[in-house]
Amino acid sequence: SYYGIRRKIFKGTPLLNREILQVVEEAIKTLRIKSNPQIIISNAAISPFVYGVLNPKIMLPKTLIEKYEADSFKSILFHELAHIKRGDTAKGFLQVFLQNLFWFHPLIYIYNNEMNYSREEICDNYSLNHHKPVCYASILAKIAESTLSQNKFLGISSMVSSRSELFKRVKNILNPNRTTSTN
Repeated sequence: SYYGIRRKIFKGTPLLNREILQVVEEAIKTLRIKSNPQIIISNAAISPFVYGVLNPKIMLPKTLIEKYEADSFKSILFHELAHIKRGDTAKGFLQVFLQNLFWFHPLIYIYNNEMNYSREEICDNYSLNHHKPVCYASILAKIAESTLSQNKFLGISSMVSSRSELFKRVKNILNPNRTTSTN
């Protein structure tokens, strides 16, 4: 069932690996994030995501930790921490509320799609300001490949929702003329 899948995903264990926790602390300092979000490792999560409005947490798939590569991990971490720095979970919650309120208006769906894409693009910029585009695009493609191949409805936002969106994001990440503004 839907709730069974969600329970399985959100039932994770805190990250305890000292080497990786040190990388997390350095990233938090670099991005000047005030809070220290908890990092949760899940066997059931198929892509990284942030959840929680008042006390955001980062959920990471166990496979990402098992196949730990410093540069790839850091680029994903910067992206997820950017969501926390920007308060994106609260903004997403507000978007869902407005969509439910104005469900009958077709422009709300277009607005939400554009807002979601813009939010991801800005968080990509945080990562690109600190990491090589090729490294980030590569790990994004690997995560997306496993996410899209799972083909499961999880009730949470994933890094990519379609192959065309992935292609568009990777193309933009690799564009040498891309502006990496985070404002």
